[in-house]
Amino acid sequence: MALLFSAVVALQSCKVTFVSAYDDISAQIANDLQQTTTAFFVKVESNPNNPELKYDACKSMYEGMRTKAATLRIRNMAIDKNKFMSDLATQLESNIKDLEALHKIKQNGLLSMDDVTLLKSAFENQFGAIFKFLMASKARENTGQ
Repeated sequence: MALLFSAVVALQSCKVTFVSAYDDISAQIANDLQQTTTAFFVKVESNPNNPELKYDACKSMYEGMRTKAATLRIRNMAIDKNKFMSDLATQLESNIKDLEALHKIKQNGLLSMDDVTLLKSAFENQFGAIFKFLMASKARENTGQ
């Protein structure tokens, strides 16, 4: 009986972690990327024919987004027990590349309003998933679990 009691106490005191701890740097990178994409979509919605929104004028924005997305992916691949966030970062990186590729092939260099409506919603959903994961990580960290 004492052995069983000791085993139960030992198992209850073990802390099993299935996800990584909250990472401030990943949260900041994700926030920066979300702000950049949202600002871009809002600009296109506000003035869809603005020549400053043609692909050639947006190349540096895409470079910055690709760099941050790669940083987010690499950082999260290096964090133990972080496969879910790594997968989210990998998908985000892929979607940014797809957005750029679509923008690049537009004959007039501008995304259409239909493109923006669809893409904005997809990116909002993706960032929502990333932020939910980050907030859950932070909440778990704050409760000491």
